[in-house]
Amino acid sequence: MRDIVSRLPNLGQNLVPALEYVFAYNRPFPDLQLNYLEGMMDRTRKSNESVSDSLKLKYLSLMCQLRPDMVVLALKTYIFPLEESLQICEKYKNLHGQAHIKSRTRNIDSAIKIYMEIMKQALDKYLEVNKESALMSPGAQSQGLTKEITTYLSDALFAYQMIVEICKSEVEEMHTEGVAYFNMFMEFLFDLHMELEKQDTIMSKHNEDIYFRYTELKRFVKSEIFDDFMITYITRVGTTGLVDVSFK
Repeated sequence: MRDIVSRLPNLGQNLVPALEYVFAYNRPFPDLQLNYLEGMMDRTRKSNESVSDSLKLKYLSLMCQLRPDMVVLALKTYIFPLEESLQICEKYKNLHGQAHIKSRTRNIDSAIKIYMEIMKQALDKYLEVNKESALMSPGAQSQGLTKEITTYLSDALFAYQMIVEICKSEVEEMHTEGVAYFNMFMEFLFDLHMELEKQDTIMSKHNEDIYFRYTELKRFVKSEIFDDFMITYITRVGTTGLVDVSFK
């Protein structure tokens, strides 16, 4: 059956009305639906054929459920009705999709705040997993923990890079608003630093490995995010409004 579905996009547009009826209902095999729609969407890039908004939104909905990490790529690749797409991303709590759409629709303040939320969630998960590692066996720690916490750091760094790119663009286009966004993120980093410092006493009571990973997180935030942001801030904005934050 999967083979049949994979071939459906090549059978022409005469199937579209019937398929729209099928996809209007909650049918089983959502992965098969996604495979079919993916083929249909891809064909629109190579021909003059079009896909209705209802099918596009069904495709996006399935992506949010089955391949959430690929949602932003889909939004960049195909043309979607943005208002309805935002509602779908909000329904399935796809923060990356929400931030991307809000950035495209010039809701810059909300886009940056969502990326800050993504960044904060990733760092919080790092700390949570690090604490939980005390309950794991040494073998389990070595097998999965390093990969998991590396993923969280990558997520945090990606969100940071998106924030900086937005701020740079806004400074170039509208200096006053851009400076305000830079300052908003600076305050976020200051609060983040204070929260990490509050964890120091708690983390020091854990074993040496857990405390080491905590100090590595602090170093990561300082070197990969804070120091880099300070250079960008001074280059793009100047020294006005700088906050002197001392990372240990």
